[in-house]
Formats: sequence, structure tokens, C-alpha cells
Amino acid sequence: TTKLTAVELQEFETKMELLWQHRQEELQKMQSDGSIADLPKILRERIETLKGYLMDSSDELMELLEGRRRSIDHDEEEEDGTNSSSSANNIIEALRDLEFQLADVDMARDFHTLGGWPYLIALLDDTLHGGHDDDDVNDEIRALVDEIRALAATTIGTAVSNLGEFRHWALEDVSSTVNEMRMNNNNDKKNEEKMTALYLLTRVFQEELDQRTEAMAGGTMAVEGPSHTV
Repeated sequence: TTKLTAVELQEFETKMELLWQHRQEELQKMQSDGSIADLPKILRERIETLKGYLMDSSDELMELLEGRRRSIDHDEEEEDGTNSSSSANNIIEALRDLEFQLADVDMARDFHTLGGWPYLIALLDDTLHGGHDDDDVNDEIRALVDEIRALAATTIGTAVSNLGEFRHWALEDVSSTVNEMRMNNNNDKKNEEKMTALYLLTRVFQEELDQRTEAMAGGTMAVEGPSHTV
């Protein structure tokens, strides 16, 4: 294969930057004409949803749990207790929408530029998800937290897989945001380590491996689902 010279690579990058700027101008014109949705506004709303959840996760988790219970009781289609016409105003709906939005290169870049990245990564930190004193309720809350963290991981993967230049985002230190959220939640556990998406994802995988190892050692490893054990 033919490799680009340094000059050719620079010309290519310059051309791509000009194309991106031109597209932003077109989008702004279309938005002012009312032709399309205000995409930056949508991203800001999603970021505020992520931040709002991190600042008060215990209450939102209980609201989500109660919504799902109502959904089951009334045999509704939406498992989060929301309807299809509602906006993505809870953490699960926001993450589902973000995963779709960030598949677009420009949306992913704008999301990062607008400051949403640290809050998305912070969702991987287990200490920022509130629990409950009731063990039965806590098991259900734990399942919701696992779902939220899985959605966050998927969204991160979607964003960084767009372009090679986005991959370094996985190595950006977001410890200041994580520690800020911990302090807001009266959690004095300040992490002095560099916290990146890669670091937190690795920790999530390690937690899962530890749980599986413990379950197998105790003879409670699930075969097909929570109700099937060996």
C-alpha cells in the first residue's frame, strides 16, 4: 500500500478540517431555518442528565425502580416506566440516545468539546451509584446500576471507535470530575490515581471476573439466568 508523505498527510488533515468547518456552518444555517433539531442543545441536555444523575443517583435509581415496577404491574411496553414519546430525561434513556448520537463523528466530537466526556466516564465508577439499606431493594438497584454502567461502556466504545484521533480520549484523566462527584455525594474516598476510561473499564471487568469466581467457588454460578444455579 502507498503511504502518505508528511506533506500529503498534512494536506489531507487540513482538507478534513475545512470540510468539518463547512459542515458546521451548514448545520447552523439549517438549525436557524428550523430544518433540523438543535443538535448541540440535545447534547447539552444529555450532559445535564448525566451530571444530574451523578449528583443524586440514589433518588433517581429509586425512581427508575418504581417506574419499572409500575411498568410490570400495568404490563406497559416500556420497561423503564416511560413512554415512547417522552424525552430522554432519565439516565437509561439518555445513555441509549447518546449511544446512537455518538455514532456520528461530529456529534461525538461536539459531545467531547462540550465537556460531556468526564461525566460519561464517571458513570463507570461504582462508588457514584447510590445503594439502599433494604437488601431486597438493593439487589434490584444493583441490577439497574449494572445496566447503567454497561450502557456507559457501550457508549464510550461507540464514540472512540469513530476515528483514530478519538481513541486517546480513553486515556484522558477524569479523576477531578469523579472526585468532585464523590464529594457532592458526601463520599470522602478521594482517588489519587489517574482515572481514565481504560482504567475504569478494566476495573469493571475485574469486578465481574471476581464475582464470577466467587460464585463458582460457592457453587452458585448461574447457567442461564439468575434463577438457575449449579
